Amino acid sequence: MNCVIMYGPPTSGKTKTALELSARTGYSYLSVGNITRSEISKGTADGILLKACLDAVVEYPPELIARVVESRLRSLRDTAAKGVILDGFPKYKGEVGLFLTLCDSLSIRIDKVIVLDLGLKEALRRASLRRICGECLTQFMASEAVGGRCPACGGEMKVRDDDQPKNLERRYRDHSLSLRETLDALGDASRTRADIDAGQKPEDVLQCVVNALV
Repeated sequence: MNCVIMYGPPTSGKTKTALELSARTGYSYLSVGNITRSEISKGTADGILLKACLDAVVEYPPELIARVVESRLRSLRDTAAKGVILDGFPKYKGEVGLFLTLCDSLSIRIDKVIVLDLGLKEALRRASLRRICGECLTQFMASEAVGGRCPACGGEMKVRDDDQPKNLERRYRDHSLSLRETLDALGDASRTRADIDAGQKPEDVLQCVVNALV
C-alpha cells in the first residue's frame, strides 16, 4: 500500500487539501486527530488511555498512537485500499521509528512527504478571520456570521482559543521545531519531500500537490 504523509502549520489548509486530494486520487484520508477523537468517544481501552493523557495535558505516548494508527492502516490494507494520505503521524521524532516499523510490517511504501509552507504572518492573519460556534462547534469565516451569530444554529460565534495570537504563534513554532526533527529522523523517506506554497489559492495548492505526486 502506498502512503502520502502530509504536514503543515496551523491554518495552512492541510485537512481541506488532504480531503480534496483523497477525493481526486482515491487514496483514503487518515487523520490521527479523527482517530483519537473516535477512540475517546467510543470509550475503547485505548480511548480511555488517550483521554487520560488529554485530561492531564500531556503528549500521547508514541506507542499508544502507533497502536491506534496500526489498526486503521491494517484495515485499509485488508480492504485493498489504493493508498493512504496520513495526517498527524509521525508527528514527532519519537514516533518515527515506530512508524517505519509499521511500514515494514504492513508493506507500506512512502510515495511522498508533502510539506505545506505558510509564513507566521499569514497564519496569524488567517486565524484572525476564523470563528467557531459556541453551540454547535461548527467553524466558519468571520464574514459568514450573521450579526455575530452562527449561520447554522444561531449560536454565538467566537475566536477559537488556539487561534488566539499567542496560542497560534506557540503552535506554529512547535510545529516548525517538530517538523525539522521528524524529517531528519525519517532519513531516506524524507528525500521524497515536496514543499508546497500554502499561501496560494486553495485550488492552486491542491494542483501543486497533485503535480508533486506524478
